[in-house]
Amino acid sequence: MNRRMAIGFAFLALGFSGSCLAAESQRAVVIHAGQLFDGKSDRLTSNQVIVIQGDRIAEVGPAGSVRIPIGAQDIDLSSATVLPGLIEGHNHMFKIGDYPGTGSDAAVPAIVQPGTPFSAGYLTLLAAKNAKLDLESGFTTTRDLSTGSTLDVDLRNAINEGIVPGPRMVITTEGMRGSTVGPRYFHLVDSPSEGRKQVRIQLKNGADFIKILLLSISTGGRSMTLEEQQAIVDEAHRQGVKVACTARSGVAVRQSIEADCDSLELGIDIDTESIRMIVEKGMFMTFGLTANRILGRRSVQEFQKASFLRRSGPARRSLSG
Repeated sequence: MNRRMAIGFAFLALGFSGSCLAAESQRAVVIHAGQLFDGKSDRLTSNQVIVIQGDRIAEVGPAGSVRIPIGAQDIDLSSATVLPGLIEGHNHMFKIGDYPGTGSDAAVPAIVQPGTPFSAGYLTLLAAKNAKLDLESGFTTTRDLSTGSTLDVDLRNAINEGIVPGPRMVITTEGMRGSTVGPRYFHLVDSPSEGRKQVRIQLKNGADFIKILLLSISTGGRSMTLEEQQAIVDEAHRQGVKVACTARSGVAVRQSIEADCDSLELGIDIDTESIRMIVEKGMFMTFGLTANRILGRRSVQEFQKASFLRRSGPARRSLSG
């Protein structure tokens, strides 16, 4: 299968406007699919034809039953399986850990925040590159779970306007946390009233939904009280938007369920009763199993290193002084 053709349909299948089809304008494209997964059933359909007119899917059906426009560009994927564009449930476009000089163990901040060695403009260029890579990998929609700023607003708008290529983005801008847990780029909330105020501010700044960081895997602590979390969720729902809560395990998961969060992010250790409650409420979940495993391993190593330094501190000082 021609990789570029397959990826091209992944973009077109969700009707992504602007960034994907600016060059094509209203030109018709016809794709002949050997097999088609449409996401509506658990079965593949065979020998299908997809007609795309401009930036919209005009018709889909068995070969011979679909009218093919005169002069349409023909793409033969008769030996391939075609599927719609994918949705990335949880990402951070502005993370920079994979770029030269900023490896995963580097001390530089991973997301936009005070003290970063990179300018806001440079970080936005890197994020635009990440967005393009996402699109070329077949993702036509993505949820960005906070940048620590409003730079994600500019990137989302630039994609929507066709200025740069990328998936549809739904964004949270800063996100929120309490004062005990989490990276400093989240906005600090230490009272229910401050939480409500920040919901309004972040929505005014361009957020599509609200993000709460409740649990850090490295410390195991909750960053805010139930009352604070409930105030944020209630205000967001009152404003007509959803709330994503990062709660990886234990009491943080249970509190997020009780607070009526709309989604639980990056769960890794959830008890049976919490699972039952999640199913009962119909909550959406994302899982970062590989990332959590790496973070957990790193946390153990950091704890062991800190313990060693505490034990050997006096001896080390005597040797050096």
